[in-house]
Amino acid sequence: VFPGKDQLDSYIISPIELTEELLSLPKKSAYQIVIKLKNPENADSVKQSLISSLGKSIEIKTKEEENAAFWKMINTEKLFIYLIFALVIFITTFNLAGAIIILQLDKKEQAKSLISLGFPLSHLRMTYFYTGILIVISGVITGLIFGTALCYFQLYTEFFRANEVLPFPVKIVGKNYLIVALTASLFGFTISWFFSKISKEYITKS
Repeated sequence: VFPGKDQLDSYIISPIELTEELLSLPKKSAYQIVIKLKNPENADSVKQSLISSLGKSIEIKTKEEENAAFWKMINTEKLFIYLIFALVIFITTFNLAGAIIILQLDKKEQAKSLISLGFPLSHLRMTYFYTGILIVISGVITGLIFGTALCYFQLYTEFFRANEVLPFPVKIVGKNYLIVALTASLFGFTISWFFSKISKEYITKS
């Protein structure tokens, strides 16, 4: 009756009238009230307001507190997914390192001529660094656009499914964009800075 709801297997669902009759409970009494908030992020402040108004004799729980073990598992899963994808991003940033090294090899003669003419080595390093940053920013923007398009595709078509009737849930959250952008940018900027530190001896030697 309730597929995927193992926590309901030990419960019997019945009309409130029948339950009151079988258990000899008072008529028209409330045993649990569920409040749906327009802004779920304000759940804690609403809870404190209700406690102040109704007192501590009534037990008040947020959705996270009602299913604490479930949400703890979800948050742990999200953390491990983030760490795995952060590792993937870190590994792929070595492609950026390869691109900077190839650029240095390709432009070695031009760089040698510039150094001979008095062009500051620090400016040359910054050129390679800014090139790496440009690649990183382009990659981050392209990835976010592609990911957003894929999310909207799933929201409107429900193409990807966990089973025949249940599509994979998708929710677009602005905070996740910031986390992804900062993670990729941190790795990319670090790699760009490290591999842009080309030495003068490397440029001038034959």
